[in-house]
Amino acid sequence: NFFFFFLMMNKELELVGREIYELEGFNLIHANDWVTVPAAISLSKLTDKPFVLSLHSTEKERGFGIDYSGLIYDVEAMGVHEAKHVIVDKETTLNHILSDFGLQKEKISIINPFEKGWEKRIIEVYRSVLGEQK
Repeated sequence: NFFFFFLMMNKELELVGREIYELEGFNLIHANDWVTVPAAISLSKLTDKPFVLSLHSTEKERGFGIDYSGLIYDVEAMGVHEAKHVIVDKETTLNHILSDFGLQKEKISIINPFEKGWEKRIIEVYRSVLGEQK
């Protein structure tokens, strides 16, 4: 079922992430949407490395349309609060995160991947999270 697949996929992501960390190391974790949040949180705690979360929409924004919507909402809530920074691609999602999860606006950036220069803005977020200068 969907829930079992979600748990198994995150366990696999965590194992591969741990393997990469032990072989090569990394400074930051970037999770994409709710489906990768558990692995990102686990790896962040294991490695003491921060993680950035990209959300393209929230479950409430999408309309709570499936059986597991409550679970998805809870995972998104964990993710936005555990992440050092959250990236969204539109203002609608930013507003949902502010109102639904009570996150501080300073912790969120709107970066549209279809706009020129978006790659530089992502790197700026990474540097900010890592405390690096330009």
